[in-house]
Amino acid sequence: MNVEAAVVAHLASDMAIAALVGTRVYHLKLPQSAKLPAVRVQLIDEQVGYQLRGEDGATPARIQVDAFAAEPAYDVAIAIAKAVDDALSGQRFSVGSPAFEVIGVFRLDRRVMYEAEELRLVRVLQDYRVWSRTIH
Repeated sequence: MNVEAAVVAHLASDMAIAALVGTRVYHLKLPQSAKLPAVRVQLIDEQVGYQLRGEDGATPARIQVDAFAAEPAYDVAIAIAKAVDDALSGQRFSVGSPAFEVIGVFRLDRRVMYEAEELRLVRVLQDYRVWSRTIH
């Protein structure tokens, strides 16, 4: 498992998010003509954690989580973004077998966009620093 798949699994299992988007939590891209509202998770960058003796086993990554809602649903997109933040920011969790452990999640920034062209949707982008490791 990788860090973005762990975040997708964690968000998909969250009851508050499910109440807002159902099962529409996607990894990397939305399906063509996706039903909204929805959440998308993507890896922005990933480093290797080091100490003086080499890798320390903890991997920091920047993950972007987007909340999408169709116009004029600004309030819906904000509610989804808040539910995502509640599920991630400051949290620790494990997913899968062998366990993939997320040892810390910290929100870095939040941006609200309106995509006016043919999509006409509200998008809230939130970036998180996610520290993780695989437990052997």
